[in-house]
Amino acid sequence: MLARRALTAHEVSSRLARRGFDPEVIDRTLVRLLESRLVDDQSLAYNHARRRAEEGRVGPYRVEQELKARGIGGTLAQEAVRAAFGPEDLADALRRAVAKAAGGAAGHSATDPAARIRLARRLVRRGFPVGLVQRTLSEPLGQEDEQLEVLPIEDDDNAIP
Repeated sequence: MLARRALTAHEVSSRLARRGFDPEVIDRTLVRLLESRLVDDQSLAYNHARRRAEEGRVGPYRVEQELKARGIGGTLAQEAVRAAFGPEDLADALRRAVAKAAGGAAGHSATDPAARIRLARRLVRRGFPVGLVQRTLSEPLGQEDEQLEVLPIEDDDNAIP
């Protein structure tokens, strides 16, 4: 079970419970795995957050939610995300995501307000902070030197606060 990828204590516990193991056996197993550091939520949280930050495809809110979904406590998830996403790293990751979207697919015109709003919403859904998305989209995208206006982003139900 541990050979494929690192698991959190919560994930191990859930998998063992689904397979019908007795809760006492699960507890004893978890204690042994934690003592031997075969299950280490802190290392997993920091490594996951760092890897996702380096990928540059999602923002800190999304990564924090991923960690929480895997059973990492809120404080540890926040600490790991803060360590992985420094202010400069976050801004660089967002610029890369914007440049990729603006230069890659059709329909991401640097001057088309509707396309920029769609892009902003997508970036917010990926976990980038709304304010940073607005500031970044107000900067030139490298294709033209003109300064683009900041577009309002409506709160999206899928956005993570």
